[in-house]
Amino acid sequence: MRSHPKIAKNGFLALTRILCILQKKLKRKVVDLKEIQIFLLTLKHENAFNSS
Repeated sequence: MRSHPKIAKNGFLALTRILCILQKKLKRKVVDLKEIQIFLLTLKHENAFNSS
């Protein structure tokens, strides 16, 4: 899946988008464990990237 160029350059925008998508899915209760794990890994990666 290709990201929008602005989202790809801006980690915060990317995380906000992921959170928004997850939130919508949680409302419909269709988030599976794999998606949550991928999100958490992405979050850890972004935090490590931003703190260095």
